[in-house]
Amino acid sequence: MSPQSRPAPVKIKREAEIQALENLQKKPPDQRVKIYVGKNNAEIEVGLEDLGKSPILKALISKLGAPGPYIMHPKLTTVNADHFQSVREFLLTDEYMPALVNNPHGEDVLPKQLDGCTSVDHYENEALRGAHLYVLAEKLEMRTLQALVFRKITQAQFHKYGIKCLLDLAMVMFSRPQESDMNGKGRCKRDDDDNNFDEGDALENWLVEALKNQFQATMIHHARQFFRVANHGACKKRGFGVRVLRSKVDDWEALGPDFIASEDDD
Repeated sequence: MSPQSRPAPVKIKREAEIQALENLQKKPPDQRVKIYVGKNNAEIEVGLEDLGKSPILKALISKLGAPGPYIMHPKLTTVNADHFQSVREFLLTDEYMPALVNNPHGEDVLPKQLDGCTSVDHYENEALRGAHLYVLAEKLEMRTLQALVFRKITQAQFHKYGIKCLLDLAMVMFSRPQESDMNGKGRCKRDDDDNNFDEGDALENWLVEALKNQFQATMIHHARQFFRVANHGACKKRGFGVRVLRSKVDDWEALGPDFIASEDDD
């Protein structure tokens, strides 16, 4: 799916969001925080108490030379303002659009749906947007938002993601900077880091599993893209290719020496 063919993200304002915005405007200036985001310093406003959901943003609040509190930080200029609007939605309402809704056959039935999404392109577009939001939430130490994004990406496959989409997601996830927050505190690199991969991230692990389960189809139809991701500098440091291959080999070994590999993918 080319960038030109992707539909615009689905945006459906909920009553809760509208009410939250109305309540925000009623707050006095000293209880509202202006956050400047993106290369054009887009102004995004939230309530002061809402920033309790992001320790990083809360720590960046300044009151110098302004009538009310604000946040302006060099690293926020590199943030996509559209992605940050979803952060704002979550800060105000504990949700971002499109919302996760039940499968027509019941609330306990997977896959779930995304409100207003009706096509494969819509679902893949939202998954890719979600991956960028997941990375941003990690930088802002918004674990609850990360968990929500993870649920939407992994549970709302009402239209199943294609392998190309999974590899696009992998590029976003595995190429993200190895730093923990907006203060730039990164993990110290050791001499043996190239062979020691942090396998604790839930979305990384889900992607490894998803691509392992479609490994044969990936190699037949998307090998070039797979190895482009695997050989990307940051993705290689995070062990993307090695982890997918190792996971597949582990599956084969678990089947025993008498197993004969055959077409095991859709």
